[in-house]
Amino acid sequence: MISIFSQYIHDRHVHENELFALKEKITQLIGQIGYAKYSLEQYWTIIYSLEHEIERLQMLLQNPQVLQVNLQKFQA
Repeated sequence: MISIFSQYIHDRHVHENELFALKEKITQLIGQIGYAKYSLEQYWTIIYSLEHEIERLQMLLQNPQVLQVNLQKFQA
C-alpha cells in the first residue's frame, strides 16, 4: 500500500514537472510571437513610409520646374 502511494506521489511530481516545463515553453513561444509581431509592425511602418517617399519623389521627378531648378543648381 505504501509503495503504491509512493509511486502515485512520484508520478504526480513527474507530471507537475512536465507541466511546468510545458508552461515555460509556451511562455517562451508567446514571447517570441510578441517580438515577431512587434518586428513585423515596425517593418510595415518602414515600408509604408518608403512607399509614400517614393510617391513624393515620383511627383517631383515629373515636375519640369523642379527638374530645371535642380539642373541649374547642379551646373552652377
